[in-house]
Amino acid sequence: MGFSKIKLSNKLIIAFSLMIILIMGVSSLAILRLSQINGTVDQLIDVENEKVSAAYNMRGSINKIAISIRNISISNDMNYMNEQKKYWIRIELFIMKTKINLAA
Repeated sequence: MGFSKIKLSNKLIIAFSLMIILIMGVSSLAILRLSQINGTVDQLIDVENEKVSAAYNMRGSINKIAISIRNISISNDMNYMNEQKKYWIRIELFIMKTKINLAA
């Protein structure tokens, strides 16, 4: 029995059934790949974003140290200068802790 002897309605049913099966297969593959991409994006958000945030915090801390040094250099008040030095040391400790956390 050849394909030419099958009725047109049966040919159409077979063709559309094959198309539906093909579309379901492609859709399943797309969903699988999207879930893999979602896992990668989650890792970027959870892990890499923390490192970027820490780097921005370090940059802000370095700017605070520069402002503190400027304040020390233009001030004549020893108490204020000592406060700025203590503030500077706290920021340096924060930067060192952040470096250690980034290296881990």
